[in-house]
Amino acid sequence: MKKTSQPLILLLLLSNILLGQPFYVGADLSYTNEMEDCGVVFLDDNQPRDPFAIFADHGANLVRLRLWHTPAWYDTLHVGNRYSDFADVKRSIARVHAQGMQVLLDFHLSDSWADPGHQVVPAAWAAVVGNTPVLGDSVYQYVYGVLRELAEQDLWPEMVQLGNETNRGILQTQAANDGGWVLDWHRNATLFNRGLSAIRAAAADYQQQVKIGLHLAGPASVEWYVDQFTQHGVTDYNFIGISYYWAWHQPTTIAQTGDVISRLRQAHPNKEVLILETGYPWKPATPGPWRGTIARPTSSTT
Repeated sequence: MKKTSQPLILLLLLSNILLGQPFYVGADLSYTNEMEDCGVVFLDDNQPRDPFAIFADHGANLVRLRLWHTPAWYDTLHVGNRYSDFADVKRSIARVHAQGMQVLLDFHLSDSWADPGHQVVPAAWAAVVGNTPVLGDSVYQYVYGVLRELAEQDLWPEMVQLGNETNRGILQTQAANDGGWVLDWHRNATLFNRGLSAIRAAAADYQQQVKIGLHLAGPASVEWYVDQFTQHGVTDYNFIGISYYWAWHQPTTIAQTGDVISRLRQAHPNKEVLILETGYPWKPATPGPWRGTIARPTSSTT
């Protein structure tokens, strides 16, 4: 017997029309292929349908897809299929574009989840993690190579974010990640700029348009981080992405988050500001294995 699941349309990106930004509505559908392979059926008006078509027909115009470098931990799950690796992402991009929606490609720059508490370098780069120039070259070659192949296969993403919730910096050893909060801005900026330059180079070489974003968690600290990026020479991007989960980012309110976005738009008029992740638990008194988010499983049911 197949399981069934009603799709929940979630807000992926908010933008200010009055300030000239487009309005993006969508979801992170990175789990879709995996869920379907596990037997999930998506329903619309109680009829089975392609989930990407459901979102498109209900007004979504953008889908975010996470990309892990080498998620080998998947090999012991299911029947050994990997998800959110490059092959899986290409499959999803084709499905998104077939429904007339755009793609936001999310480079996690890790083999697993990247977030404020976990920014561990892919195993393939572990040997050079202490050599910033060589690690930066690895980032450049990887990002450029992914985008080159996407361009050659007519799967170019309209938007790209470099890193996911990068508050503690990117590409750390497991020991450094577990050893406390240390943010080396010189190293961080060097690695970000190598990745950003790879995106720009691929877009230029293959004559493609792309919007590039950075992604930070928690509205309260975003302004400081953006200022630090600017002061350290990381400026070649188009949008500032924010994660805002009210239940986890208290006491920052929705209204205060709006004020943060307004100040960012005023201070950085050439940057768009977008909510990349949001959600709200609908059963806070009965926590389960999921929360209402467009990105990842965690602690309460939705």
